[in-house]
Amino acid sequence: MSTYVDPIWLQKKIEDDDLRLINVKAGHYYISRQAEIYSMNMAQPRRIMPIPKLTGEQIIVLYTPQLTAYDVPSLLLSTFMPMDENNYKTPCYHDCDPTNCTIDNLFWGDETDVLKWRKQAMRRAAELEKTSEHEESQEAEGIDESTVIEQVPSMVQPSKLLTSLIEMIINTTQRMMSHNVYDDETQFLLRMVEMRFKHAHNKEYIPLENLRSVFEVEAPDPKIAIMMKRFHERFDKVVS
Repeated sequence: MSTYVDPIWLQKKIEDDDLRLINVKAGHYYISRQAEIYSMNMAQPRRIMPIPKLTGEQIIVLYTPQLTAYDVPSLLLSTFMPMDENNYKTPCYHDCDPTNCTIDNLFWGDETDVLKWRKQAMRRAAELEKTSEHEESQEAEGIDESTVIEQVPSMVQPSKLLTSLIEMIINTTQRMMSHNVYDDETQFLLRMVEMRFKHAHNKEYIPLENLRSVFEVEAPDPKIAIMMKRFHERFDKVVS
């Protein structure tokens, strides 16, 4: 389920750092500290609603590039409070209530923390299952409790070289758009490149996989295709 939103309002939210780019392997998605998720894959942006599981946990289905399910708390923490990829922990809730999915209520926890909130969540789910109203709502949503959840790629702290490359990509793309006239498809691609790199610029952590996915989009204009290929080569060289 999704609803259209005003692109000017959404752009302002991004500029104010109320929304941040999610580090998924493809797609143009943003998330707020209140776990509101927005798609900018089309000219008209949309808010995408999460799907609640029986325990109250929330998942979201995104095109990345196939339909893929993600754990909303993982998306939220990975975007605003990324952890060291070598220090594996799991999203947990301070109040043990997975329906309260906001950045203030989340933290990276260990197995003991997970067991604590899951026990309480399962107890609440068992109580809810006793009511026919809840059973009907689950059936209506078509929830599959066995859905495989994709792991969110780790964010990285940018080096000075990567920051310089990001600035170069932004400036070059802006110059190409201002000095040339392109068809709608090419213009949309250039705008997408500019926006993604601009919104990742000057952040403490960079959504590396999401930025890399931009270079995999086919450019209809031959000159832009060559430019994108060179961007891709430099990007891989810098982050390798």
